[in-house]
Amino acid sequence: MVSLSTNVTSALHLLLTAELLWVTLYLIVLNMGILYDNVNLLALTFFFLVLSAVEFGIGIVLILVQNVFLRSIYLSDNSRN
Repeated sequence: MVSLSTNVTSALHLLLTAELLWVTLYLIVLNMGILYDNVNLLALTFFFLVLSAVEFGIGIVLILVQNVFLRSIYLSDNSRN
């Protein structure tokens, strides 16, 4: 957790920040839909929830592909003495 809070340019940090924004938008629209008794806004909350899940899934897959690709580029192993 300390690594995520100090390294703000990592892909995982950006993905989690985007997820936090989606959840915040979801909660705001959900509260507005309940407050104004609007069915359209309540339906919009499920749309935001689905978009959030799709974005998170694609982001995790891209991070894993990037990790595999970058590990396969390095031909020399410098971890040995």
